[in-house]
Amino acid sequence: MKKGFFLLCFMSYLVAEPIQVKDYSSLKVKMPKFHPELLQIHLDLYKGYVAQVNFIDSKINTEKDPFLLQSLRKQYGFEYDGMALHELYFGELGGNGKVPPRRRLMYKMMGEYGSFAKFKEKVKSFAKIRGIGWIILFGNVSNGDIKLSWVAEHEKGFLSGWVPLCVIDLWEHAYIAQFGLNKDTYIDILFEYMDWNVVNDRYVKGCNAYNKGYVPISK
Repeated sequence: MKKGFFLLCFMSYLVAEPIQVKDYSSLKVKMPKFHPELLQIHLDLYKGYVAQVNFIDSKINTEKDPFLLQSLRKQYGFEYDGMALHELYFGELGGNGKVPPRRRLMYKMMGEYGSFAKFKEKVKSFAKIRGIGWIILFGNVSNGDIKLSWVAEHEKGFLSGWVPLCVIDLWEHAYIAQFGLNKDTYIDILFEYMDWNVVNDRYVKGCNAYNKGYVPISK
């Protein structure tokens, strides 16, 4: 009896619960300037990353072939970050694009870039980088610093010790079917639907988790 119980526990450890696809279909209504077909293609690609993560999770603890195991381990970061970055990207959209006053991240952005307009221009300058990847505004939760950076593919170039706050997809599937090579227009419209409260919350929660309590800004 005990042997069967421990075997069941061990098998539960080996076979993780599958990750569920998050539903972002409402963005097709909330972001009318984006073609619904473009958004649907993007959402389907995100589902593909979730499926791949679940597939690797189901195989990686039981695979016996050392060459296949090595391939699964190498591929995992690409698939997992592809899933996670899409969730951050979709999760910050559907807003009205307005930059809320008196938010901790907004104060930091003004200090770092001088104005929101200058921050946006800096984002567009990153978009001129050739190749597929992501523009990410990172926050260093240990000291509150912020930094724009380019992450190639999904997992190459992440800043260790920093958390992604604002995530902009610069893979071609995110924009080219509607905007062609005009990344500036894509970013302009994307910013119209950005929910900066969500982005600010990521910054504050990250700092809170690290510092065990952030003193609120007095109003």
